[in-house]
Amino acid sequence: MPEVRVVGIGVSPSETGAVLVLQEIAGLGRYVPVSIGRPEAEAIVLGYERVVTLRPLTHQLILAVLRALGHQVERARITELRGGVFRAELGVTGGTVVSARTSDAVALALHAGVGIWAEDTVLDAAGVAGVEWVLDEDVAGSGPDAGGGMRPDEEEVSKFRRFLNSIFPEDFDPS
Repeated sequence: MPEVRVVGIGVSPSETGAVLVLQEIAGLGRYVPVSIGRPEAEAIVLGYERVVTLRPLTHQLILAVLRALGHQVERARITELRGGVFRAELGVTGGTVVSARTSDAVALALHAGVGIWAEDTVLDAAGVAGVEWVLDEDVAGSGPDAGGGMRPDEEEVSKFRRFLNSIFPEDFDPS
């Protein structure tokens, strides 16, 4: 099962939703756009940026409760895409598995600092391939978000940005 990472969040002009974009870390490097709500997007951004609030927000509170009970989130998995809806689960210490919305699983994984994985069937069904990476010696080792010394080919990035700008959460509405 491939590991994925958060590479972006786009906000719909309707201001009611957002698109979470995940990328397969290895393999084909496919991107997976996931329609999410605006509050969920904010929780993901807070986790991605490792923002610490004065009082715990919902996802931080869930992690604190788990810790108080002697448990922790170990991983998040996107398990299937059914009827246009992504399904996910959280793996918690002791082998416990909890069903979760994909946006919540991603937010909790980011807040907990654990990995996110997606089933091959999900990547096959929803993944968008095509962005190629080229070595850039100038950014190698320049921080955790430097891409490990890699940067995207500018033409491929341009194509992907056009793709991102052309999709909205409503495009993924199963109804």
